[in-house]
Amino acid sequence: MISFFYSKTHKSHLIYNGGAFMRRYIPYIIFAAVILNIIVWPKTEAVEQFYGVENEVYMFNVSINGEVLLPDSYPYFKSVTYEEVINNAGGLTSDADISQINLHQEISTTTTIIIPSKDEEDKEQVMTKVNVNEADFSELIEIPGMTEKKAANLIIYREQHGAFASIDDLILVSYIGSATLEKIRPYITI
Repeated sequence: MISFFYSKTHKSHLIYNGGAFMRRYIPYIIFAAVILNIIVWPKTEAVEQFYGVENEVYMFNVSINGEVLLPDSYPYFKSVTYEEVINNAGGLTSDADISQINLHQEISTTTTIIIPSKDEEDKEQVMTKVNVNEADFSELIEIPGMTEKKAANLIIYREQHGAFASIDDLILVSYIGSATLEKIRPYITI
């Protein structure tokens, strides 16, 4: 068939035969051109858009209880301050004691906040529970009773063994014994 294209005797037959040959093979030629175009010259723009920068959406919950108008758990997708969480919870009640709250402190992991009342006799510090499965080093060392060494070991253990199933599993972390666990228990959550 290839010799058919190069044969001079049949060349006039291709041109003057009313285009029967061309009408017969034109769909095949177009199909082959489309396939070659797709294979040889793919569209790189679509691939770049598809494989572009991945935007991971991280959601965390902040539970706020105590002296707020709408105590509940609120989802967030970016770090927020205590002031923003309190405003989302409808604001403070008239009995709220915010003397020990740093309203500009940022929260970026699942946390529980308890706003104390002015009427409480012991005037405990605002209790913020830190999720040990999500907290980073700086958040862990803010827990009363947690040292840098214990926080580092907790993170290493968490990375090697996965998330903690219960608070009691922290006893498996080096340098966290039963005494330390009881000290930090009121300040942590899973």
